[in-house]
Amino acid sequence: MIPALLSRFYGIASSAREVRLLPGGYHASAHVVDSSYVVKFYDTEPSLDVVAFLGAAGLPVAAPIPSLSGSLSPALPDGRFVAVFPFIRGGTPDGWPVWSPSVLRSLGALLRDLHSLLRVPPTAHDLVWIRDDVRILAQDPYIIPDPNQIMRVDGLEVPFEATLTGLLLRPDVPYREELAEQLSRLHAMRTAALARPAEPVVCHTDVGGDNILVTPSGELVLLDWDEAVLGPPENDFVLLARDEPPGSRVLDTVLDGYGASLDPVRLAYCQLRRYLADACVRLERLADPGCPDPAAVEADLVAWGVRPWRALADPH
Repeated sequence: MIPALLSRFYGIASSAREVRLLPGGYHASAHVVDSSYVVKFYDTEPSLDVVAFLGAAGLPVAAPIPSLSGSLSPALPDGRFVAVFPFIRGGTPDGWPVWSPSVLRSLGALLRDLHSLLRVPPTAHDLVWIRDDVRILAQDPYIIPDPNQIMRVDGLEVPFEATLTGLLLRPDVPYREELAEQLSRLHAMRTAALARPAEPVVCHTDVGGDNILVTPSGELVLLDWDEAVLGPPENDFVLLARDEPPGSRVLDTVLDGYGASLDPVRLAYCQLRRYLADACVRLERLADPGCPDPAAVEADLVAWGVRPWRALADPH
């Protein structure tokens, strides 16, 4: 299937002698083909304009290869979409996030370059994650639309918050009281964060672990841009802040390379928002009567949501 697909849609001749499935991925399944290409299949059309723009601008990313039609993600006869990326040799260091200071500082420098690449005027509505906003800017970075027209905060517009509110109506939802408290806490944190507007930048939002590749030459490459957004830079430090061991200088070392400090109020908001969004994904799985392994999903819920939000201190 994959050789025929590569030939038909991309004009790429491949015997596909070696095809291996990459682990992980909630939004797409990915296959490495002959150590030359990564072929990703999506159930819904992905937004790949951002990573294509970043690659054209010289940022170290795996930019999608255009198909023969010029599309970055052509539709397949079965209703799915496909995208092809170059395979980049390298590996992820063990022990995330306790990596060598040189790698951590390089990560900070990479985030600095990303956040400096495309800027828009400050706005009080910069906290909403809307991928289409980034797509608009990436298609023509020299024409900046009015942020007030494309970034809106209308009650529970963000999908996962509306989903959580609906789940809280179920008496059997795990951690129901805690979830209600954390959702109220999120709203209070948002109010505080909105009072400290940031200059929106393009954010990866999933900077950590397997999404960071170190090439044989020592260059860092950020992978998996499916969740890229326009928002405050603190979005890209959430996993570092969550995962660094107590007493370590992991985040401080990354910030040394970044060359700027973070706003603690905005960072706390971005952290709790991520923890609740991750919890929402797991809760939806648990609500599915066909969930194959509820115990494993609930353990995942604790690891990705409950434990981090319990550990998150309110900013001062």
